[in-house]
Amino acid sequence: MHVVISTKYLDEGGGEGVYFDVSKRAKAALEALGCTVYNPNTDNDMGENGWLLRFLKGLDSVEPTKGFVYQLQQGQARMKSDMQQAEENMGKFWKGSVPKIGAYIPDNGEYDDPSLRADAWAAVQCARRQWAQGVRPEVEPTEGFLLALFRPPLFGLLWFRAKLTRGVLCTLALLAVAKLLC
Repeated sequence: MHVVISTKYLDEGGGEGVYFDVSKRAKAALEALGCTVYNPNTDNDMGENGWLLRFLKGLDSVEPTKGFVYQLQQGQARMKSDMQQAEENMGKFWKGSVPKIGAYIPDNGEYDDPSLRADAWAAVQCARRQWAQGVRPEVEPTEGFLLALFRPPLFGLLWFRAKLTRGVLCTLALLAVAKLLC
């Protein structure tokens, strides 16, 4: 499964920061799940003038491997840069469409490793489901998949999901996955 990351390149003021760091950590989390990953922040070997061509070459590998575009969005409002909106449109029309899965970087920029890994795992599951049931035209958020894990009858008493914080939700999702794998 090949994944193309769509994220901001630089933070406010033009420096490498939260988005650059999260894109590198997201790539590592996806690779740990067995994916191949193109991160435009670190893997563009064609220079500044060739980034778009390299991004499109990454998209070429998504469909045959049943992969997806992984959009890292800004805050719960899910803000996207102009370039991310353009990349999303490329994904919509690329060879009949490919899954576009979104995870948001918290407003405070603190995206802890358990949440990042849970979002990466959920993104892979969302993409698999979309390839099996039909690719959605819009970006699917990872937390929708994570919340669905806790609907009855699967977890019965955990129906209080609306009161869960994102960190608690991600930790519970990781525990549930670990239990399923054992």
